[in-house]
Amino acid sequence: MKEQLITAVSPQLLELSVAVFTFLCAVVGHKGATHLKQQTAKVKNEELRQVIWDAIDRVDEAAEKVIGKIEQTTAGPLREAVKAGSVDREELLRLGRKAYWEVRETVGSEVVNVLERNMGDFENYLTSTIENKVLRLKAGG
Repeated sequence: MKEQLITAVSPQLLELSVAVFTFLCAVVGHKGATHLKQQTAKVKNEELRQVIWDAIDRVDEAAEKVIGKIEQTTAGPLREAVKAGSVDREELLRLGRKAYWEVRETVGSEVVNVLERNMGDFENYLTSTIENKVLRLKAGG
């Protein structure tokens, strides 16, 4: 009886855990974007400020396109397979890393360098941006 209960509840707990984790990542992503905007506002040089904003926009657009493509082709069925237990959750993590590197390659080293020089931790910013895009797509908008 106890084993049947655990077997029945485990998929829901996994789904709830993933949802909570995704929500928390989105909150962190939003706070990261807000922090970047505040840091950018401090930049005195208008030309540099525009370069930074352009870099932020390129990251945002690239992340949206890459995540949209991955969601349409791979992520949904993969999440279902993980829920069903036929695929290890590590596959979803690999897909996330693939998205990270695809966005990073898409924006190019110049954008990465601009944001690292002027804003700090690009890796954390990009990860948060990707997680935020995934959450928005899953929420339907």
